[in-house]
Amino acid sequence: MSDQDQSDGYVTQIISRRVKPGCQQQYEGWLKGRLVAALSRYPGYEGITILRPGDTPSKEYVIIQRWAGYDDLCKWVESDERHDVLAESEPYTLSGPSYRKETGLEVWFQLPGEIQVKPPPRYKMALLIWMVITPLVLAANFTLGPLLRSIPLIPAAYLRSAAVVVVMTYFAMPLARRLLARWLDS
Repeated sequence: MSDQDQSDGYVTQIISRRVKPGCQQQYEGWLKGRLVAALSRYPGYEGITILRPGDTPSKEYVIIQRWAGYDDLCKWVESDERHDVLAESEPYTLSGPSYRKETGLEVWFQLPGEIQVKPPPRYKMALLIWMVITPLVLAANFTLGPLLRSIPLIPAAYLRSAAVVVVMTYFAMPLARRLLARWLDS
């Protein structure tokens, strides 16, 4: 856990596991029956997203755990229960878990279900974010500006930026990523 950001606040841990051929059903049972049940008993655990391999030859699962804070994650990572639960999955996997640390923006550049070894170059990420955020900010100013005129500047700015962040995260960036996948990955 030494490479994790130790700041207060929300923490995400990304784990990938390669499953042995023919053991996907047992691994799925372990995920639902043991791992999720164990995680849900820990304070600060906020949820899990499981990206399944589908028809890819790697049979690699990606498990994204969300925690309220770094200390909560550390308590889970250092627990005997975690060690025992992970040991139960060993018969179904080809190797131990692989952990990744993301800076945050790289997650926008991975399509759901896509296992990407490295993100696009930072200049491409910055350019795409700029290309997407500029029209969103303009649209937010145009559409929300008249509605927020009676609100003081700072609260209005927070409301406008919240709208931009939501649209960017859930709609604009996933769409832009799909449309420009070839350029980003070249």
